[in-house]
Amino acid sequence: MHKFEVKELLEKLKSLEEPLAIYREQAVEASERVILLEAELGANAMKLVTVENIVDELKQKNLDTNLRCKNSFAENEVLAASNSKLKEELVAH
Repeated sequence: MHKFEVKELLEKLKSLEEPLAIYREQAVEASERVILLEAELGANAMKLVTVENIVDELKQKNLDTNLRCKNSFAENEVLAASNSKLKEELVAH
């Protein structure tokens, strides 16, 4: 190799070192961002599980409330029928 070729290759190497440093820095930043996003994803997954559990509890409470409501309506119908029958008996006497 001639001195000129060596000098040319060294210059080329130097010109490639700067973009390489930039790419390395970008890779480190991207890796850090990935770590942060993975942590955020984990936290959001835990929040989702919590919210899903709350929704399930609320659905169960809603079912329980609807059942109590139906039972109350049924009891009210029985009481209304009993009251009506008692009124009829009172009127008859």
